[in-house]
Amino acid sequence: MNPNLPELPLREIHLPSAITWWPPAPGWWILLAFSLILFFGLFMLLKQLLKPTLKKQAFKQLKAIENMFQKTGNANQCVSELSIFLRRTVLRRDTSSNAAGLTGTAWLQLLDQPLDTPEFSQGSGRILLKGPYQQAVDETEVNQFIQLCYKWVDRL
Repeated sequence: MNPNLPELPLREIHLPSAITWWPPAPGWWILLAFSLILFFGLFMLLKQLLKPTLKKQAFKQLKAIENMFQKTGNANQCVSELSIFLRRTVLRRDTSSNAAGLTGTAWLQLLDQPLDTPEFSQGSGRILLKGPYQQAVDETEVNQFIQLCYKWVDRL
């Protein structure tokens, strides 16, 4: 070192204190809020997708009635079960209507509303008028009626 230089009053270099993890920077708060919103949104979407809808439940019940008919071959019981099924489904879909009191052709016309053609009042759906009360019902008519019910449920 050079002895001619006067000593300077220098101080030691102090390092800044270590950065703490709390409180986090604003970017982390934004990321946390976005993550919570995304998680909540996905939860609600999943809940909505897994919720049994009227259409899903109706298809399931209709399939059970069809399977019962295939096993037992009892056409009268099948038509009666389908009549009850249609009435319950209409009442669950539209609670404000007067569907509970409808009978005959008025009931069939109400069932025709979701369809493009009057298949209940003028087609295979007319089996509802006399089918539950007859001693013998043709199985091909019942099969056509089941297919009509599937079409009707699909239009819900």
